[in-house]
Amino acid sequence: MKVDVKTIIIVILIGIIGVISGFMLGNRKSGDNNSVAAAAAANNSVADPKVAKDYKRNEIMKVIRENAKEIQKCYLDHLKNNPPVKEGIVRFIMNLREDGSVESSKITKSDFESEEIGSCSLSIVNKLYFSPPPLGINRTIGHELAFKSEETARMEAEEARKKNALPKVLPVSPNQK
Repeated sequence: MKVDVKTIIIVILIGIIGVISGFMLGNRKSGDNNSVAAAAAANNSVADPKVAKDYKRNEIMKVIRENAKEIQKCYLDHLKNNPPVKEGIVRFIMNLREDGSVESSKITKSDFESEEIGSCSLSIVNKLYFSPPPLGINRTIGHELAFKSEETARMEAEEARKKNALPKVLPVSPNQK
């Protein structure tokens, strides 16, 4: 059997193309794995701080406000014991699942001596459902609950109203007559 030069060159080229294709396909698959890993890592970090801030303000605060009366019962029960600290803040972190339910929560700081108000509040928060966090949002969210007397709340509301009120006499610029 006689083999000509053209046949040898064609066989060699097909072999080279096969090796190069296999090499490129192997790199592409490993690159896909890296991009999947990068996307998974992105889900555990905040993609855009504004999105995270809006989610917390619009979604987390909304659900907390909707359940404020139930959380307030914890505060009123706390006051029945005539505690030395009557007002304060309970800070906590919660881990949300993809569906918006609370996976876990933990108190990070409390102004109250008794742990009851914090544990009571968290038992309510743990039952809440938030809208699912957007992709790329860290699902570990810090929040604080401020417990104030009715008198303090009224006083702060009045101060805020005065601060936001328009002045009685509007300033006139020197160019206006």
